[in-house]
Amino acid sequence: MFGEELAKLREKSGMKQYLLAQALQYGASYVSKWISGASLPSEKTAVEVTARIGAFIAENAADAAVESICREWDVHGREEFARAASAALLEAYGDSVGTRKPVRQSGDVSFVVNPTGERVLCTTSRKR
Repeated sequence: MFGEELAKLREKSGMKQYLLAQALQYGASYVSKWISGASLPSEKTAVEVTARIGAFIAENAADAAVESICREWDVHGREEFARAASAALLEAYGDSVGTRKPVRQSGDVSFVVNPTGERVLCTTSRKR
């Protein structure tokens, strides 16, 4: 889930939550709600927010923290780290949206629309 992934990334990087909130220009309580799972960034801003989180942490985390995460994820350098962090957060966001509620319905089929606009089959139902 998005909040869990964000919490892990923030903790591993040693990044303070309030600094992340400031960099994203969100209130610290809003970012706290993302981490706790109480809310999520809007679907309209999810791609941008996850990219900004990845870039901010890659640019500002201590060298040792970035090197450790890079080894764990098998990526090299801060730029690759930023892309990998953004991708991991975006995937977790999609998982979180998918478990909350279908956002589109078409007949007997429910879809979740992920942040990239792709429709993902959620459920089907048949009348008996």
